[in-house]
Amino acid sequence: PTRGKELLSFLRDGPKSTPAQTTPVKPFQYSGVVTEKTPSSDNQKSKSLLKFLRPNVESTPSKPTTAAVAAIASPLNTQTSEVVETEKLENVKGDVVQNTFRKPVFHRVTRNQVGSLKISIRLNDNDTQTKKDRNPNQQHEIKVVESGFSIRPGQVFNIEWAMPESVMTAAASAAAAVHSRGTPSGKTPKGSADIVVGLVRYGSSVNSPCIISKPIDVASGRKDSTNRSEPFIVGDLSFHAPKAAGQFVFRVFDQSNKESAWVTLATSVVFNVILVDYDVTNNIAFIMDALSEDRTTSPEGEVVYHRNSVLKGLAQLSTVLKGIRNPGKISKGVLPGLQLQKCIHIAMDAIQNGHKIIEKVAEKKLAGKRTLTVGSEGDMFGGDAEVDAAEEGVDEFWRQWKYYCKVHAEAHAVIESAMIQPIVWAMLTPSFQNQLSNLNSLFCPLLQKFYRSFNHINIARKDEFGFIPAPMSAVVKGSSCDAQVAEAAIQQLVSRISPSSEAFLSKRFVACKQLQQALVLHCADATGFLPMNTELAIYGSSANNFGAEGADLDMCLILPPSYAAVEQDAEKRSQIIERLGDALSKIGMLNVKTRATARIPIVEFKDPLTGFDCDISMKNPLALRNTSLLRLYSDLDSRVRSLAFVVKHWAKARHCNSPIHGTLSSYGFILCVLHFLQNRPVPVIPNLQALPADWTDHIPPHTMRGSSQEWFMHASDGSLCDTYYYTPTNAASFDMLTSFAKRNTETIFELLVEFFRYFAWNFDYKRQVVSIDAIDYTLNGSEPVVWKIDKAEKDGWMQHDRLSIEDPFEKWYDVAHVVKPTQMHHIRKEFLRAFTICSRIVREEEPDSIPGSISPHTFLEILCESCEPLAFMKDKDN
Repeated sequence: PTRGKELLSFLRDGPKSTPAQTTPVKPFQYSGVVTEKTPSSDNQKSKSLLKFLRPNVESTPSKPTTAAVAAIASPLNTQTSEVVETEKLENVKGDVVQNTFRKPVFHRVTRNQVGSLKISIRLNDNDTQTKKDRNPNQQHEIKVVESGFSIRPGQVFNIEWAMPESVMTAAASAAAAVHSRGTPSGKTPKGSADIVVGLVRYGSSVNSPCIISKPIDVASGRKDSTNRSEPFIVGDLSFHAPKAAGQFVFRVFDQSNKESAWVTLATSVVFNVILVDYDVTNNIAFIMDALSEDRTTSPEGEVVYHRNSVLKGLAQLSTVLKGIRNPGKISKGVLPGLQLQKCIHIAMDAIQNGHKIIEKVAEKKLAGKRTLTVGSEGDMFGGDAEVDAAEEGVDEFWRQWKYYCKVHAEAHAVIESAMIQPIVWAMLTPSFQNQLSNLNSLFCPLLQKFYRSFNHINIARKDEFGFIPAPMSAVVKGSSCDAQVAEAAIQQLVSRISPSSEAFLSKRFVACKQLQQALVLHCADATGFLPMNTELAIYGSSANNFGAEGADLDMCLILPPSYAAVEQDAEKRSQIIERLGDALSKIGMLNVKTRATARIPIVEFKDPLTGFDCDISMKNPLALRNTSLLRLYSDLDSRVRSLAFVVKHWAKARHCNSPIHGTLSSYGFILCVLHFLQNRPVPVIPNLQALPADWTDHIPPHTMRGSSQEWFMHASDGSLCDTYYYTPTNAASFDMLTSFAKRNTETIFELLVEFFRYFAWNFDYKRQVVSIDAIDYTLNGSEPVVWKIDKAEKDGWMQHDRLSIEDPFEKWYDVAHVVKPTQMHHIRKEFLRAFTICSRIVREEEPDSIPGSISPHTFLEILCESCEPLAFMKDKDN
């Protein structure tokens, strides 16, 4: 096998056994799959590289030193490094549904980066001066580039790379051996030239192809062991800054083949390329050439622009506009502002040309149905349409429709960039500014398209959703009487669907302890594989205060401290789960099913005494910490739990809460509620992970972060997660948190309305991530927001228009990764429907699929009305 394919196979499944049994290597523990791996003479290059990329699970402390934390600051990415040969959707119980129609998907591996990159520039150099043109006697001030530093195009800077000597030596010898076998006589093997430093745009989903790359030469490097746990090889490379504007980073990766290039070995800080003077003029001229590439003239004399040229040019133009810092210089008698207007005019012409095609789709609802997804992942809305499949030229028609939908989205990004950049806006003439403002007002953010008039927008929305959504600015206040009636209705619903917290937990706690006693006694007498002081701890919805009456009983097996080595051995963990399943069957549990090789080894069963659906996992400390965090949030204010129960009840009724069908889990909706409550103008709850241990009673600024850390080892791959959050130590410290919540005086009804408004209109699905710990991500803005582009760079997330939710502790894990484009369309539509229903309590509209006027007495019945099963829920049995 090639080096890259074996690397990705290893990252996905762990090592696999080989038929030939020679001298075995100690098995690596990963994802619960442990087998003997035998060296092969044909894959020495793969084995050598993998040897140094594997995290040492056994030697990792549960509470590491600073050096240990730094050594694994970017752990192995278990979510985004997988090769998905079939679509795997996990339901709430972890069952897997296979869909063999999905093609293999690769994701960039960003964790366990073993090297480092440092960028420096000479401050008194000419920006574009090359090394050979510099005066060797001139004194230069060297500045190390920090994150977010801005430079001009063409500026020369130095890249200092540092990689472990063991990694580079193994990679170089393996590469030389492989290349020597395949190198024609008379040619020199590449040696270590496969390991390169490449320049890419910040957040790029791939390492290769990159803008430019240069090989790392071990021979020219120098050894350095200063403040390092092992010898490193350090070297320097010289680069010129890109000519285009934008955010960029350097990455180290192995470009020997496409598969190995997915693994990022080191990453530099991000830097910005900005445009001034002639840089502005040259970039705009370049965009004009790109837009005009391959243009032709129609028989009627109209200029026709090539589709790909327009899309490519518009995408570049949006980035260029964000990087402009002055109006530029006149070149060849042409003002940059006038040239810029010509570029935008091409986009405006493309928008007008697309109206005919888009309106034709809206008019056609014929018998021959054809579903089309737009773009790489599909537009948020407008992804489905119907047309007569037998109509002549139907393929060309749909190609045009796809093209113009993309053009509308890219053109809006250009117009938006021009309007928010004061310098760019001032470059345009007043009459052209008016044209852009008028055109931008006719863009529908829900459908991601421009329309001829506001009436056309409403028609399109009603056709898409079955109702006209309430506008974002809709005021949902009403009379105090209406508000009180609606609040009372919500309180009645909450009391009906939410169990008593104390009784709910007490019943499950008793069942857990009875099961613990029975298991320990049986195993001690019969098999002896569990010590007498083994415990079962409850986690998940049964303990976090958000569980409904029928919630599963999730438990974690906790062995005594003397069994720590057993817990860290993946093979032994799997064996314990298998034997635990046998023991559960013998003590009378029903429907016992073990999943010993799962990401988190688990055994599922039914308790015949209580009727609970139960599961027991092995070594899952993160789940216990997560449960405690959510429990604390629910205890801060009664509105937190009440709002979560209403949202979960609504989501289940409207088919938005089924991971097995590609919609969001209950855990995902709880994180959405907490995120929303943190981001109210007056927050209901603070960011507990940001409060220091010595926090006092005041509203914390978003830049505050406690220095306290509490590290726990991930159960599947041994990586470390900081699970610190502020924990009250006495009644006074808890009262400080409840006092914080009381500063917000909104009722549950008001919060429910604003929750639906937030996710129907305010939340930016394309650029933002739902997070309850948003303090660390402020690179692309000063507000406490986690940006998708930052997650793409740091954790290898794919960028799309769907919902993304960051796990509080496993920062690399997207809780909403199961949500598919069609299902996201449905979820966003339901958010709009819910907000529209709330808005019609206080104002009457023309009835559509929603009544025109809604009583506060009955709004919950309409809001949570069960809908028919949707197309994406159907399978061979339905």
